[in-house]
Amino acid sequence: MICTRTHTHLFPSLTKQPLFCFTPHQDINEVMDAMIDRLHEDMNRVHGKPYTENPEGDGTNDEEVADEAWEKHTQRHDSVVRDLVGGMLRSRIECPDCGRVSVAFDPTNTMNLAIPTEVCKQRCPCLSHAHATTTHPT
Repeated sequence: MICTRTHTHLFPSLTKQPLFCFTPHQDINEVMDAMIDRLHEDMNRVHGKPYTENPEGDGTNDEEVADEAWEKHTQRHDSVVRDLVGGMLRSRIECPDCGRVSVAFDPTNTMNLAIPTEVCKQRCPCLSHAHATTTHPT
């Protein structure tokens, strides 16, 4: 339940099904993604969701394609969660054979940011050993 001075909100899907039990979440990032998604769905103002297709561009008309993608996204997704943390990620794919470029804008409520290994070592020397033994690229 979330309470403010003027409103009280109960999120049924958070109380009906346990968030942490019997789910394939691997880390806190996935748990947070699932929780934000459930909050968004509970607060979604759109009930009759129309079918939409994501527009695709070629990299020369990004602003146009992004505007159209956001408009289509808001036809199905309109909540306080989206208002506060919603955004879009641009992806670009180029065919190595024919050179065709495809650019798409995908909605997201979270963004993962990698912390460079050197920054971690400088701020927390105790992690230096842990980073030295991992095989993850930086």
